[in-house]
Amino acid sequence: MAINLQPLFEKQRQLDEYIVKAKGLEGQDLLPNKILALQVEMGELANEWRGFKHWSDDREPRTAVEYECGNCDGSGMMISESDCGVCNGEGYIVKNRVLEEYVDCLHFILSIGLDIQARSKLEFTTQKEPTVLNQMLTLFQQSHHCYVDYQWQWLMSHFVGLGEMLGFTWEQIEQAYNAKWQENIRRQQTGY
Repeated sequence: MAINLQPLFEKQRQLDEYIVKAKGLEGQDLLPNKILALQVEMGELANEWRGFKHWSDDREPRTAVEYECGNCDGSGMMISESDCGVCNGEGYIVKNRVLEEYVDCLHFILSIGLDIQARSKLEFTTQKEPTVLNQMLTLFQQSHHCYVDYQWQWLMSHFVGLGEMLGFTWEQIEQAYNAKWQENIRRQQTGY
């Protein structure tokens, strides 16, 4: 699959540079932090996927979770008595938690790629294990090896494969990445 990562790399570069400057981290090696952060986010992704929880009766992925709209406090209406623009007057928002956590992982994978100067336009031969569980375990095991370009490419090809196995199109992933990027910028600007 041909994937042009350049637009996402550029956005990630902007976010990373903003964070480094705002937090006074110039000149520090943040790669180990980013690799650990990726592993933490992969754990959160697995938790939302739920497929490994053999002890639970609820093993359904969290792909459509309703949340009360924080903009209108669930009423669907604004003070001006117009429909809330965030929830379209519904009072709730449906979120795909699996996709959100997948995109959180993607942020760190791109950030790691920037640190090691990975190539930004790649032809991926998507790599897939027999099951989602095996795919996640493979990514966990190999995530600490992504210090050089070929290892990062391997990780990225398996990560894109995981997205496909979870049922995401690249367009959905890009759209979710862009939405989370905007949220991350806002968070940094408001003292997250």
